[in-house]
Amino acid sequence: MIDSDDPKDPNADGLEKHIRLDWDEIQPDLTKPAAVTEPVTEEKPQSAQDDIPSAPKTPGIIKQFYLDLIHVLTEPRYFFQHRYPEMSLSNALAFGVLVNWIAATLNWITRFVHHETLMDGFIKIKEKLQELPFWKNIPDDFWSQGADRLSARSFFPDWVTEILAILISPFQSLIHFCVYGFILFLGGYLLISKNEENASTDPVVIRSFVKLVCISAAPYLVASILGFLPIGLGTFIGWIYSIAILAIGMMVRFRISGLRALTIMVLPTFAGIALLILFLMFCAVLVFGLLASFFH
Repeated sequence: MIDSDDPKDPNADGLEKHIRLDWDEIQPDLTKPAAVTEPVTEEKPQSAQDDIPSAPKTPGIIKQFYLDLIHVLTEPRYFFQHRYPEMSLSNALAFGVLVNWIAATLNWITRFVHHETLMDGFIKIKEKLQELPFWKNIPDDFWSQGADRLSARSFFPDWVTEILAILISPFQSLIHFCVYGFILFLGGYLLISKNEENASTDPVVIRSFVKLVCISAAPYLVASILGFLPIGLGTFIGWIYSIAILAIGMMVRFRISGLRALTIMVLPTFAGIALLILFLMFCAVLVFGLLASFFH
């Protein structure tokens, strides 16, 4: 029997090695860094900035024009309360000019499709009159002479005149916006309260009224689309629509009633007519006085 305590025992080396290996597995390795355990922390509440959603992207120029046009035509009160304050005077002028330019182009296309010129109307009248017994004896030269004289008065062809009218449409729109805005300012200066308690949202200045006139041009596009309606019905609808939008704009921005808004639009017109009549009367009296002194 072999004693395990004998140093010469071959099994003693294996047993020692086995014990040493087990100890190596148990004892920690001080040369290696200890594994870092993440401490358990309480979840912090999200800050107020995390709750704020990211700002929406600003739409492009074309999309913004489309959205403004739709909101003006369908939700004018919402537009004047929210979107209108963000628009500058230059943006409003660009909006009105672009709307009028598109409307002028659509009107030209409508006239081109219908081909209803002045002479076409004369020809239709002639065809109706020729159905009567009395008018059958009138020669065709009678009608053609008037057409020749009318066409001879035009230096440019019809298509050139139409193109020139479309090209100068933006300049006409700018003049119209400025003149009409100044006329409305005269009525607004007299009828809109200046008290602090009833102060309007916008200042009562020419710039505010010009801006409103530019926005109220949106229905002109509707009138051009309805240009196929007879007896100018589309133009009449667009005109009424424009007045309604302008009145709503003044009601929202200046905090006035609808009756006062309509009075602001009507009063300067009558005042202008009265001033024109007084000016003509003054000129007539002046001319009469000069003639009376000359022949005296």
